[in-house]
Amino acid sequence: MDKHTPAVFFVATDGNDAWSGTIAEPNANKSDGPFAGLVRARNAVRELKAAQEGLQAPVTVMVRGGKYYLESTLDLTKADSGTAEAPITYCAYPGETPIISGGKPITGWEPHEGKILKCNVPGTRGGTWSFRQLFMDGQRLERSRYPNPDPHDDAWNGKWAQSEPDDGALEASNPYIVWKEADAFPRAWAKPTQGELFLIPEPKWGDSCMIRITSVEPDTGIIRLAHGPRDFDANPIFYPNECHRPDTCCFIVENILEELDRPGEWCLDTEEGVVYLWPPNGELGTSEVVAPVLKRLVFMRWAKHVHLSGFVFTETRGGEPSSHYSDVEGVGAMRPQMDWEYCGEAIYLNACTHCHIENNKITVIGGNGVYLRNHNELNVIRGNEISHAGANGVVLAGARRAMAYGVTRGRPDNPHPVYNEVSDNDIHHCGLYDTYAAGVFLGLGNWNRIIHNDIHDLPHHAINLGASRYGRQYLEYNRISRTCLVSSDHGAINCWHEVPTEEDPPGHVIRYNYITDTGNATSGIVMGIYLDNWASQCLVQGNVIVNTFPDGRSYSILIKGRNNIIENNILVNTGSSHVCMMAHCFYPEFATVISGNIMVDTSGKLDSFFDLADSERPWRVVTQCDRNVFFQTGKDDPVMARFVPLSADHGAMYGDYATPEWLQMDAWRKAFGRDEDVFDAHSVLADPLFMDADAGDFRLKPESPALALGFQSIPFERIGIRR
Repeated sequence: MDKHTPAVFFVATDGNDAWSGTIAEPNANKSDGPFAGLVRARNAVRELKAAQEGLQAPVTVMVRGGKYYLESTLDLTKADSGTAEAPITYCAYPGETPIISGGKPITGWEPHEGKILKCNVPGTRGGTWSFRQLFMDGQRLERSRYPNPDPHDDAWNGKWAQSEPDDGALEASNPYIVWKEADAFPRAWAKPTQGELFLIPEPKWGDSCMIRITSVEPDTGIIRLAHGPRDFDANPIFYPNECHRPDTCCFIVENILEELDRPGEWCLDTEEGVVYLWPPNGELGTSEVVAPVLKRLVFMRWAKHVHLSGFVFTETRGGEPSSHYSDVEGVGAMRPQMDWEYCGEAIYLNACTHCHIENNKITVIGGNGVYLRNHNELNVIRGNEISHAGANGVVLAGARRAMAYGVTRGRPDNPHPVYNEVSDNDIHHCGLYDTYAAGVFLGLGNWNRIIHNDIHDLPHHAINLGASRYGRQYLEYNRISRTCLVSSDHGAINCWHEVPTEEDPPGHVIRYNYITDTGNATSGIVMGIYLDNWASQCLVQGNVIVNTFPDGRSYSILIKGRNNIIENNILVNTGSSHVCMMAHCFYPEFATVISGNIMVDTSGKLDSFFDLADSERPWRVVTQCDRNVFFQTGKDDPVMARFVPLSADHGAMYGDYATPEWLQMDAWRKAFGRDEDVFDAHSVLADPLFMDADAGDFRLKPESPALALGFQSIPFERIGIRR
């Protein structure tokens, strides 16, 4: 083979690893044809590199359609790297779809009782091989559970059982919950220790947990647990404070045979090594049942110029949900701890450069979709559909504390992702086991771009920048909807900087995102954009935020940092205020600019356009506020601001508020007794004249008063996935 001619290898389900792999299908006498597996194709590329003493032309591994069950993770290392001129691409054969599974088919089913089947599965007895998922024809089945879900609710907000308060449950050495008497123990459980609780502690700030049952006491309603739930904001994990009480939680009991009472449910008895299944349609027929084996499908480390495209990655195991820990800043959702089992991911990149993960489907996996750890640089995650993941969709996570916040390209000791792009992905229905997960999680990094994605139907954040105070991230042109459906005190876009510094780090650019339908009746406090603890020097510009749970405590934008610019945004319908600022929390001066925005309420739920909290100088929460358009249906003189003067000994962000002051436009403009117009001197109370707000068209009519004030039209046609 001429070293300057691009090389192509083929892989097929009817291939043979003893063949050359250079033709797409077996020849007539079956003496040559494609390889049978990806590992053999990878080795062929290595052999080619060695023979040519380095690649001089691109190499492509084309994988024919069909399902490939990996016996081990596909490991791509520095030895498997290409170059800019000669990249190495693993891709689908044109017009075909290869499916890469981390599972193993389960066969040998026989009748058990009624419609329920059973199957002896070697390796599961004694828990050597255990799993919380079972797949049938590519779809995840539901483990037996009580209570059964409400078919009209989504994956997270179906029917839950509730526990009762009990101070004794706080003993980490012997944790338990007390099931409310009205719900407790509808059936006798022969093997309760085979069961687990899927549990969300109140007030839903942190993780969901899957915890093994050690015993039950039906007479008292007590369910004893193998360990306590995680506290996402503490280390060690056992709920050291009253903010995360396991004794006031909602939960589901899973994997009890007596609760296997509906088509599509299953459970695993690790004492007997038997899987029980009620097929969705009553009969198994020719359907394929798969149990997950691998936690990771592709492991790329120190690889360069390696591309994956056109695959379906599916059917991986999961682990315990894990989340952000404040003592390991920015690591976020990926840090395993103590005896908790790390959840895994479909594709893992560690210290990779110029690698592309494009146009794949990553679905029904136990952990994360794509995970970039450590110094990953100039990689592209583009055009993928990532759905029904147990944890996050995409993660970019710095691995340790930065030496300084100037994490820049080229530093050999830089342990952070820099200059990566996450674009044009459809990310949805993730966080099925870890409800603290995000569509995109980014903790510690610099100059990464999260752009043109559709992110929707998630229990927590769409995009969570975590404690990412060491660099600037770009969040632009994303379409976000139906997020923050479970947890509380969070935002569709969320970030925090954690500690104040004399010199603020470069803030994030959050621009031209369309955020709709954030939160619901069960999710507590929610925000469209949340600039949490010390998040500073951010530009929030040109975003459209609509329906931030207008029936509860919610805000379009909440700010707890300084030197932020909030300009040219459209904010429509929220439950409390459009912009909330808490100057008392952290900084002596906020220096916040709120300019050229449109704020509208047609729901009748809005308390005020601004919600301000301060203990000394109430005007310091806003440095400049002008050229805004305010409109509230049916109110010619609406409340502009709710000012809460906090008590002198308040000292923190929680506590007893003094009686608030409610300020209408005249009082707001005079800013607490000042003679001159301080705030909104040129702003107007007027209908902004949207094209068709009822139909979701928030473009402005030519005669809009906002345009007269200098509002810049938002490029709606550029928001979301570029087709």
